[in-house]
Amino acid sequence: MRMAQKRLPNEVFYHYKVIVDGMGEKTMLKEKKDIHLSEQFDEVTVTLDGYQFTVFTPNSRIEDHFTSFDNGIVLLTVIFLIDNAGKEEMGLASINSRIHIGDGSACELSDGFLL
Repeated sequence: MRMAQKRLPNEVFYHYKVIVDGMGEKTMLKEKKDIHLSEQFDEVTVTLDGYQFTVFTPNSRIEDHFTSFDNGIVLLTVIFLIDNAGKEEMGLASINSRIHIGDGSACELSDGFLL
């Protein structure tokens, strides 16, 4: 007989450092799954699989890392699938992203603390 497992509150969120290390509370704002939008770069295919926008409240252990946010914190978490059909290994440590805002401005935040 199989017993039903209790669903943990964070199971709805993508598992990455904020969730795994219990850095605070998240509340879902918007989510989209199963996007499957791919781009080819030479022998590498990058596929956008899904994203989540969440309101984040850091716990007291890490709140000092978030002192410059006056109007609250919204985290964007994106799941990319990377298929390297080439013969050379890819170094994933140097991958970064840029967010382009609708009015043409850009906001980029690459923070190893959250990756």
